[in-house]
Amino acid sequence: MSILDWDRIRSAEVCLDPYPHFIAHQTLLESKTAHVSESFPNLPFAGLLPLQHVKNVGGFKALMDDLSSEAFSALMGEKFGMDLSNNVPLITVRARARMRDGRIHVDTPDKKISILLYLNDEWCTEGGCLRVLRNGTDLEDYVAEIPPVMGTMFVFKVTDNCWHGHAPIQGVRRAVMLNYMSDQASYDKHLKKHCRSAVWKKVRHRLKIPA
Repeated sequence: MSILDWDRIRSAEVCLDPYPHFIAHQTLLESKTAHVSESFPNLPFAGLLPLQHVKNVGGFKALMDDLSSEAFSALMGEKFGMDLSNNVPLITVRARARMRDGRIHVDTPDKKISILLYLNDEWCTEGGCLRVLRNGTDLEDYVAEIPPVMGTMFVFKVTDNCWHGHAPIQGVRRAVMLNYMSDQASYDKHLKKHCRSAVWKKVRHRLKIPA
């Protein structure tokens, strides 16, 4: 069962300003969005968790299968003129945001393509809308702002100027991040870090230790 609207993603235009990226809206089949929303992992704490540490079932699992497929990798490579067949996909999941999240940053160079897929049923809150930035210091100097609503996808090539961030927010903010890692060693390093962090997040939540 495919969840993605492949044609909508394929037709999204890649913009080169200020770095190669595209934004695609409503990338999930309309008939499948409720299944994805209902089966999104119940994560009562903030931070990124690797897919291996969340409940992956139902429509959410079908979506993860789409994102981790060779067909999706081939489509991303086609859009950016890259061969991603040897780049290992790493998927992480976020359910909630903290006030310190969203600070302006670029992705690490061991990631070749980064993908953010938002899965919030609606978004009426100030803040939390990702901005495609021209520099690493000014959140107001942006070329696009991306509300994190269901099915909105932001994909970019990792460059030394791929600045992005959002205004602070605390609360529910569902997102999936997929990074095509440069090699197996980079994948293993990041996965180990995320797994270690996931264990600590779960312990801290159970013991009611503030984040």
